[in-house]
Amino acid sequence: MRIVRIEDFVDHSWARVADAARGVKADYRLGPTPISTAGGQAIVHQATHKATSVPVAFKKRRSAIDDAAARMRREVEVGQRLGQHPHVMPILDHNVDDGWFVMPLAISDASAQRASIAASEEAIRAFVEAAATGLAAAHELGWVHRDVKPGNFLLLPNGDLGPRWVVADWGLARRPLGSTTDAQRTRAGMFYGTLGFAPPELHASAHEATPAADVYSLGQMIGWLLTGDLPRPNIPHIPAAGPWRAVIKSATQTDPNRRPQTMAELTLLIASELDDAPADIVTETDALLQRANAGDATAGSGLLRLCARQGYTFELCIDILPTLTERAIANAVAADEQAMQEAVVALRAHLGHDWGRRNYKWADSVIFFLFYVAKYASSGGRIDLLEDAADALFAWDDAWNQWTPQPAIREWLGRLDGQSARSVARAIRRYPDSASHFAELADSRRADPDIRSAVRSN
Repeated sequence: MRIVRIEDFVDHSWARVADAARGVKADYRLGPTPISTAGGQAIVHQATHKATSVPVAFKKRRSAIDDAAARMRREVEVGQRLGQHPHVMPILDHNVDDGWFVMPLAISDASAQRASIAASEEAIRAFVEAAATGLAAAHELGWVHRDVKPGNFLLLPNGDLGPRWVVADWGLARRPLGSTTDAQRTRAGMFYGTLGFAPPELHASAHEATPAADVYSLGQMIGWLLTGDLPRPNIPHIPAAGPWRAVIKSATQTDPNRRPQTMAELTLLIASELDDAPADIVTETDALLQRANAGDATAGSGLLRLCARQGYTFELCIDILPTLTERAIANAVAADEQAMQEAVVALRAHLGHDWGRRNYKWADSVIFFLFYVAKYASSGGRIDLLEDAADALFAWDDAWNQWTPQPAIREWLGRLDGQSARSVARAIRRYPDSASHFAELADSRRADPDIRSAVRSN
């Protein structure tokens, strides 16, 4: 059973195995114990090709059920179509009917190599770009991997050029649309992928997955590389700071339409964040601030994203964001709710910072900023943002007791109703000293009952 000749291998011993391939299991001598359980439906043994004495990996099916056989057929098909690509695992020999195939013997996988990959910016980028290149080759043919995770990236020896990373295990891959062999195999509501690395849409309709699904998973992998912590299901694994922050945030948007749609777009984003970072961050910050306050509706969200890339450093963002005008804040809330939510959470976290030379007038500006965010989140029905903004607002008011912003906050509290009133009341109750600043609303007939209850003295 002759398969495609693998011309591009530097290690030509693999090509010798491929040349001699005939789909006969007896051509291989298997080691006594498996080296991998390969997800439970198959096991992998180190083996030797008897005719050439070349060590290989021999993967055999553990189950005869249709799904296991279909997974193996997908792996073999991708390996045959893309096996000459430098970053896709090739298939050297196979007999799917008999339930096995042969591939090059890997040195290790990404799970075992995390520390060495994460040791330098260059190593992380080299790994990510190799992964993206291999996945992109499959995407161009209409395939989507759907199980991008550390264990499916293997390190192969590559002669004098050094080891290279390849994408492996295409058993859960989605075939090109229109070429599905069994439409019932991937049903709505059936989970595909690996928890933490799988994008949210694989929980709902894995058959409709696009390349953006693999973009999400690769973003989660970058977060894992940087932190060493496994990601949690449906929670973007975004680090607090650093040049990869904006890349991961973009790649792991819950809405797949808001992510980079291709690996090419992702690698362009990586280049823009890692190669083209501005030499003078203060100059860029000042320019965005001026544009936002002059009415540029997109500059405010740009300023938020810039602060996110810097990890909302105290000196940069807590001094800059509160100088946005009310209209600029309203524009930024409308343009990028998620970025604004991150900003108010960061300002809440900075409450215990050493204030140094900062004064009460500056504290007024921070509280007004949080008030305007809460105000426009409420008017726009953005409840998640409202809850975080209200928590930060009353935490700051509780700590500083600034008289200047309190009349505006009090008037706003008196007009809240419905879900907004309930959410804000919960925040007020967490800060009794702040609640006392608005106690007169307890007897106001026009105030919502939840607000009256929250500010009433105990």
